[in-house]
Amino acid sequence: MKKVLLDSISQVISAGILVILGFISMFTYSQITDKPFKTVFKDSITFQFPTYVIILIILGFILITSVVSYLRSNSVSSEVKYLKRKIKAFTSDDYRFTYNDIGLLCRYSVSYNNYTGKPFIHNLKLYCNKHTPPMEMFDGDCNVNRCDNRNADINEFSVQRHLESDIIHRWEEYDKKQKKGS
Repeated sequence: MKKVLLDSISQVISAGILVILGFISMFTYSQITDKPFKTVFKDSITFQFPTYVIILIILGFILITSVVSYLRSNSVSSEVKYLKRKIKAFTSDDYRFTYNDIGLLCRYSVSYNNYTGKPFIHNLKLYCNKHTPPMEMFDGDCNVNRCDNRNADINEFSVQRHLESDIIHRWEEYDKKQKKGS
């Protein structure tokens, strides 16, 4: 929603700038040719300019738009590069988190949500860490009969929310660390 709003606002601003540039060019032309502004304005509406003036206006428009687009692409590309580097730093690894007090090992992956602009967890798997190797848990319970986590009834949704909170906190701290390093 923000992006759509910003795009439409930038289009209105661009149209306004073009109108202002048109008035400036008409005023400049009226000063150069000693014609009244009213006559130049009337000529511009009816397209009664000499050919060389039309060619100069087109070349000026092309020059201005190319400079603006070049400047815009350079400023946006550095932000995009930073965001891609940040996303790669968070999504390239598989994460592990251990709750030592209950013997729970969590393995999960992180992806980036373009809509919210935040990372999120997927492929969360819970393992009972009281065995070697750790055993995968189903429905929040260990499937080994004599294990303490046999009837643990761990809420996977709560674990996921806790881990996502940690990831989002690290996501926000990443910017602070990068600013200190700069």
